[in-house]
Amino acid sequence: MGSGNGWSASEIVILAEENGFFRREGLRLDLVLLPAERLTIALEGGITDFVPNAYYIYFLNIKDKGLKGRQIVSTTPYLDPRLPSGGLFVREDSRITDAAGLRGKTIGVTVLQFASAWFTLAYLQKAGLKQEDINLIAIPGPQHEQVLASGDVDAVYTSGAVEATLLRRGGFRKLFTTTDISGRRISLGSTIVKDDFIKSNPDTVRRYVTAINNTIEWANRNQEEIFHYAIKTGKVNAALAPYLYTPNGNGDYSVLRWPDHGLQNYDDVKFWIEVGEKIGIAQKGRFTPEDIYTDQFNPNS
Repeated sequence: MGSGNGWSASEIVILAEENGFFRREGLRLDLVLLPAERLTIALEGGITDFVPNAYYIYFLNIKDKGLKGRQIVSTTPYLDPRLPSGGLFVREDSRITDAAGLRGKTIGVTVLQFASAWFTLAYLQKAGLKQEDINLIAIPGPQHEQVLASGDVDAVYTSGAVEATLLRRGGFRKLFTTTDISGRRISLGSTIVKDDFIKSNPDTVRRYVTAINNTIEWANRNQEEIFHYAIKTGKVNAALAPYLYTPNGNGDYSVLRWPDHGLQNYDDVKFWIEVGEKIGIAQKGRFTPEDIYTDQFNPNS
């Protein structure tokens, strides 16, 4: 199973393994940590069978390029306006106050052909800006704070531990959060499996989906327990955890939720297809939500 983020965004599959939900279905997790830009190569090459933390907009892009597969169960937490969700940061003293102010500016993103760039372009598109109106450059996540503080870039899209660090430390201002794109709570992504693996191993896929289904049912009732455990076992930095998973760092983990039973939402998937079409990473009208996902293996569908 391929993951670009380790614990972050793969929480459910790790919990499924460590709490015995996979074992009950006769499965064992082998999590392969890969750079985001290698997830597709690993899936196509058979190095991994599942990509559990795949955003819908990412799958749309690789499907448009020819990958034959489906998203089979929702495994990423909801994108919720009350929670940190990634976003575009400037320094506190920056004169940039909105998307229009980014014309001609340099923006750092983690990977040029991945979610951080696409979400940034979706934000700019609302203000009538295109990619050619800005200078997008790729910067590794651990360097985001440094290059922004030093003025090497005018803004940086960041998420996860770096976002939590900026929120906790102060001195930076967020121009937009990823949830501003949707304006509401929305499901963000799910697990990708290739069509030929589904055809050859339908029982394995069904057991995987069942394990995730049961894990989510438990996780949505035990958020506090999950993060006490994650902090205790070193999966999450204790100082950063509230800024990763709770509103304004207040320590209320109950807001964090996964889509019930891992079921996917037609309107949410349709929304991400439309975003992808608007920013030019998929052909307009080529895909419908039915082309992207299936809940046929979910016992609660």
